[in-house]
Amino acid sequence: NIGGGENSTFYIQSSNPPITIETMAIYDRWGNLIFTRDGFPTNDPDLGWNGTREDKDIEQGVYLYFIKLQTGRIYTGDITIIR
Repeated sequence: NIGGGENSTFYIQSSNPPITIETMAIYDRWGNLIFTRDGFPTNDPDLGWNGTREDKDIEQGVYLYFIKLQTGRIYTGDITIIR
């Protein structure tokens, strides 16, 4: 439900203290980079992805994420955007 209401931002949560996210990237199904942010703490929804690209809502669909923590741990997966 990105774009309004509950779950409107994709961000990483962790237990205290916050962990630094080395990089977070969102890609479309063709591998085009939609969003990227580097060097920021977990637990802050203002630093997450709000379902836009260049300040415009993206289309419904499946998007891939890549997250690398400062600890070296890597997470990958997908997000389904439903409007």
